[in-house]
Amino acid sequence: MLCAAVDIFRVRYGHWPRRVCVQRGFLDNLRTHVFTPEGFAVLASVIDVAERDNPGIVVEGSDGESYDYKGQVPNSQPDPTTGDVFGQAVLHPTLRD
Repeated sequence: MLCAAVDIFRVRYGHWPRRVCVQRGFLDNLRTHVFTPEGFAVLASVIDVAERDNPGIVVEGSDGESYDYKGQVPNSQPDPTTGDVFGQAVLHPTLRD
């Protein structure tokens, strides 16, 4: 979901977002079950990951752009995709291919 939200933002606006805002429980899940500690640090070094009160994912750019992700599947993919940029190494071992 996070990579899809960032990919849609990148296709829509043509650049990487500055920040991704997620609900606290989702943020805790990312830190604990999706990424390794090192992987989350890599993600956070590229994109600020912030907490929000509402559910969902909001991706924000440095020029005020905003995309509210609602589970959509990207119609097209940036090259390279966000998943390809971060790779399998940042994922928790149970989620790797």
